[in-house]
Parts: sequence; C-alpha cells; structure tokens
Amino acid sequence: MYKKLFTMLVLVIITVTAFAQQADWSVVPYRVGDKWGYSNTDQSMIIQPQYEDAGWFINGYAVVKKNGKYGYIDRSGKMVIPAKYTSAKPFRQGYVENKAKGKSDTVLFAGAALKADGYENCINTKGVILKVCPAMNENADPANRGPIETKEKVYTITNSNGLFDKITDDYMVSGNPDNFYIAQKNGMYGVFNNKFEVVTPFEYNSLKQVKVGDKVYLLGQRSNIYGVLNGDGTVMMPSEYSNISYVKGRNNEDYFIVTKDGKSYVRTLDNKDLFTSEYANIDYDMNGGFVVTDANGNRGFYYPNNTTVSPKYSEVNLVNTNSGYLKVKTKNGKTGYVSPTGVEYFKD
Repeated sequence: MYKKLFTMLVLVIITVTAFAQQADWSVVPYRVGDKWGYSNTDQSMIIQPQYEDAGWFINGYAVVKKNGKYGYIDRSGKMVIPAKYTSAKPFRQGYVENKAKGKSDTVLFAGAALKADGYENCINTKGVILKVCPAMNENADPANRGPIETKEKVYTITNSNGLFDKITDDYMVSGNPDNFYIAQKNGMYGVFNNKFEVVTPFEYNSLKQVKVGDKVYLLGQRSNIYGVLNGDGTVMMPSEYSNISYVKGRNNEDYFIVTKDGKSYVRTLDNKDLFTSEYANIDYDMNGGFVVTDANGNRGFYYPNNTTVSPKYSEVNLVNTNSGYLKVKTKNGKTGYVSPTGVEYFKD
C-alpha cells in the first residue's frame, strides 16, 4: 500500500514540470471519427488513425489505447511497449542512485497498471518493471508542499464607545500610515482605522480581504449583490454585481470576474474590461486563460494575449500553459484538440 501511494505521489508531483518541459507540441493527436492518429500542426497525417485514444508525445513516447488496453509508441508510430495496461501515464524524468559513479543517473520512467485494481508499477522505456521507483526532485517533496499552519489573531485594541463587536482581520495600505481593521457589529461588517474612524460603514454581510502585492482590496457583499472596495474604504466597483471573484493569473496578472444582468466580464485592477465581448459566464482555467460561455451554453476560450477561440463546444480545457492547445468536447460528445487559432484536429 505504501509503495503504491509513494509511486502515485511521485508521478503526480513530477507531472506538471515534466509535461511542460518535455512535451512535443509539433505532433498533435488527431481524431477521425472514433479513431485517433497524429498529424503535424498543418493537419497533415503522419500516423494514421488506428487507436481508441491517443496522448501527446512526451519525452519521445506517447500513450495510446488499442483493443481496450494502453501501450506506448515512438515518433515513428512503432508500438515499442505492447498495449497491455489498464492504465498508463506518460514517461517522466527521474533519478536513480548510481553507487559506482557516486551520483544519480537520470532515467525515464512511467507509471502503468497491469490489473484493473489500478496498482501502478514503475516501468522503463522497454516496459521492464523497475525494482525501485526513481526519485523526484527534493523541492517537490510532499513534506515541503503542505500548508503552513496559521493561528487566529488575537486583538487587544480598546473598543472605543462600542465601535465593534469583533475584529476579524487587519491590514495596511501602501502609502498610508494607518492600520485598518475589518470588524463585525450587530452581524454586519465594516472597516475602521487605528484612529477609530469608520472608513467603511457596517452595512456589509461579508467583507473579504484580497491582497495583491502592496495593494489591498475588499470583496464586499450586501444581501445578494457584490462590489469591490479599495483598502482605504473608497469604492472601486459599486455594489451592483450578482457575483464577483478574484483570479490570480498564471501570467502573474490579477483579475476580477464580474457578473451583472446575466452577462460576465473580466476586469483588470484598474477597473477596465480585459476584453469587450459579452458572455453569459466566464471561468478561469488554472492553466491560464478564460473559458467563455455564450447565451446558448456554447464554450470557447480567451487567451491573455487577446486571442479568442469562438464558443462552439460543450466543454473546453487548456491542455497546458505552454502549449496553447485546447481539449474540447463537441456537441456529439466526442473529444478533440483545437489550436489557439481555432484549427481543429478532428473530423467527425
């Protein structure tokens, strides 16, 4: 059990880094009907459709499905490891101790399961089960990735003339010498400073602090409408939206996704629309970019470089931050890949 758990942790943690650095985006999985093959980016076929499923080439190998089982092919299309696995993951780089050399050797390995129970073994590029799973970079050790324990703050500020019932948070604003306190009174939230001046009235159902660099914003809720305040209490976005969410982009940019009158927009921190098209809904894809949904429920994608793939799919996900490719599901329920310029790598 512990070996299986350790193996899974190794594979999961290495996935993001290895996938981003070692994937070959010049060879695209291409679906024709229900069969998958591979094409160049210009859609010219280089491996004819013959598989039930096909993954991207990573470290020179791709996982494919044939006759209900998974195996591995190389760039020429040769099946280098037979399709005999119930599940298989892409090849990753790992490290194996070499006592003779006094250092570690870099090796390729993948996790693959021979049985339906999902128990994965580490295999090499010949399909041989390794005696020991390769190690991962110590910086990715789960022990170093756990949450930092935090303790609830205890405030000893004098409650001047019953100004508040309870302080829930505090912050400072760049360029302002005052301390600010988010507090609750009679079940409602507001903000006062260290001079006991109320800078935000106690009329919000909730106030949540969003810290962006040296700036502080407050997401405020009044009944079922939302707005955004600057940390000093001035209004950035008035309370007129049915929903507001803050997004920290993969490009280190910061956004607010807002919804009003059934239409969603993306706002920058200077309260300007990131793009002008109106959509019924907008969600941030954690790989970077925005999934946009039109009034008919069709989904498309907006890239931060101002490129848009028009809504026409039932599902859309960005494959990887570096690739730009989208994995989509068409109206008939079949999957396929789409480039950032809208080129479709499938034919139904």
